[in-house]
Amino acid sequence: MAAQLQHHLSGIARSGSLNVLGAAAAALLNFAFIVVVTQSFEQRTAGALFTATSIFVIALSICSLGTDAGLARFLMRYQALDRVGHMPLAVRAARNPVLCCALLLALAGSLLSGRIAATIGLHGAEGQLTIILLMLLLPMAALGDLSLAGARALGTVQSTVLSEKLLRPVLQPLGALAVAAMGGSLIWLTASWAIPYAVAAGLSVVLFRRVFHPYRSTEAPPRPEVRAVAREFWTFSWPRAISRISQSIIQRADIIIVAALIGPAEAAVYTAATRFVALGQFGVHAIQQVLQPRFSQLLAMDQIKTLEAVFKTATSWNMGLAWPLYITAIVGVDHYLMLFGPDYGTSSARMVVLVMGLALMLGTAAGPLDTMLLMSGRSTTSLVISLVGLAANIGLCFVFVPAFGLQGAAFAWGAAIVLRNVLTFFGVFLTLRINPFSGQAALIAMLAILSFGSPLLPVALSGTRAILPFAIALSAGVLIYLAGLWFFRRRLQLTTFRHILPKRKSGQAKG
Repeated sequence: MAAQLQHHLSGIARSGSLNVLGAAAAALLNFAFIVVVTQSFEQRTAGALFTATSIFVIALSICSLGTDAGLARFLMRYQALDRVGHMPLAVRAARNPVLCCALLLALAGSLLSGRIAATIGLHGAEGQLTIILLMLLLPMAALGDLSLAGARALGTVQSTVLSEKLLRPVLQPLGALAVAAMGGSLIWLTASWAIPYAVAAGLSVVLFRRVFHPYRSTEAPPRPEVRAVAREFWTFSWPRAISRISQSIIQRADIIIVAALIGPAEAAVYTAATRFVALGQFGVHAIQQVLQPRFSQLLAMDQIKTLEAVFKTATSWNMGLAWPLYITAIVGVDHYLMLFGPDYGTSSARMVVLVMGLALMLGTAAGPLDTMLLMSGRSTTSLVISLVGLAANIGLCFVFVPAFGLQGAAFAWGAAIVLRNVLTFFGVFLTLRINPFSGQAALIAMLAILSFGSPLLPVALSGTRAILPFAIALSAGVLIYLAGLWFFRRRLQLTTFRHILPKRKSGQAKG
């Protein structure tokens, strides 16, 4: 089993390292975009943009119809089962419904744009045009997302890194800066966010066609075979469609609800306070994207022991990437909120950071449970859990936000995250007898808390807002943490990452 474990961890390290680096760049650039908008535009304009783009992200998750998980499950599975001829049929089964859904949703959103804009506090022609602009982007964005998912399902992350994690995140803050310099309105600010999305989506389609070219077939398959593959694909994927929609709503609905119940200005503060969430999740999502096809392959070959070892190691890696950022945000909350301007460091915003940080630390420690559940074929179970989490989030938001404002939205979101992870844990454990707990995870938790909590806490308790003491403490924490990772590198399986370096060819002359 040791050789199999090293083989799969090495594959994850090779693909995951590139994806993590790209995700890190994207997270920092997306964070920079939020900082540019909050620093350069009034709160109402910033909140309007964040709310409108949240609606777009939810609409995009609807259009995707769960095809990302479907492609991740079936493309590598077909390879492992010597069913390569069915791979183009699976891509076709995914593509056509996605495009139809995107076109219909774009049309419906455009027709209802006035009502949608008024609901979230964007009155007048400007708000309506903002919604229409984003709705027109949907079909291209959906096709781009499908292309990225197909490439990742083949074990290739280069297109995801290039288009989604580098090109678009670079162009968006540059566009926002240009609009701010010209004194542009909400429409121009929205366009600066939307145009890079379309450019990156077009690039994604071109790159996927190149990657998938070896699997294309010029022969027309029999209709019964086409229907059989489509039935197999959608039997698995349709619950994932609803599950992904619910996950996207959980991630974004609180911004929309805050804007609708309190106003766009408060939505801007809430968005700024929660931006560390995406910053901390960059590595987690990058590793999970690589894990999906790997889990599917191990399950297809019934290598449960190896699967469990990979799962536990991936959990500790996720924690190793995310926990330092969450601890830094929680302990250094005042310095974090200063990045967005003087109007964003409210007591409510501080409580949002604390609640969400703790909830995410618990969620990350639970490991990639939903990915495991999905790749084991339990997409319906994942759906039920997602809907329970969604109902809890939305219901608690409407109860807590009017009473407690931004803090209420954070409590609702945190409760939904914890509930989903608890339910998913039992789903995975009862199905596969696998859990995320390990000595590796405990070691990472201890290293992160001691490395970052110890130097940052005295600075926080001193009450100083000066940047220099915080920067010195954070730098010390990073050095202590890296030293700890190096000392425990073998126990944490970090030596696996030496495989990301190109091997020298045997017989190659030494220079």
